[in-house]
Amino acid sequence: MITLSNFENYALPQIWERGVSYYRQGAVENLEEDSPDEWIATVQGTEDYMVEVSLEDDKIMDYICDCPYEGDMCKHVVATLLAIKERKKTGKIFIPAEEKESRSEAFSSETVKTEIKEILAVADNKQLMPFLSDYAVHHVDFRNALKQQFIPDRNTESLDTEYC
Repeated sequence: MITLSNFENYALPQIWERGVSYYRQGAVENLEEDSPDEWIATVQGTEDYMVEVSLEDDKIMDYICDCPYEGDMCKHVVATLLAIKERKKTGKIFIPAEEKESRSEAFSSETVKTEIKEILAVADNKQLMPFLSDYAVHHVDFRNALKQQFIPDRNTESLDTEYC
């Protein structure tokens, strides 16, 4: 029986290693517990792949990925299972949509912005810079947002005309 505690024994070694790498790179996005023990995620690979996982407590009842891999458990499923395992370990549980809406009102964007400003006001740059760097390494969306915000686009047209 495949469980969240032993699923690494059911993946081929190469698939396991690739799945761990995807997980560590932050390729698992939009992981949601759609309903209790029913999970969906998007995993960035060559393309974005949709993964669905059904659990019953710790038991993995079913999983599916829309990637072209013809084996049993692909690297996208491995990465998603690792993300689910981590999410369950941290104690984050399924929250019904109605409850999410009421909670989201309590955490409006202005409230979150104020909280972040307070954190940054007391943060030590010697700790903040390594933290941001490490976070960017493991979270693709954050890394891309940093690039977009802080690396200005180069105007290649003006370079071409000046040196022609």
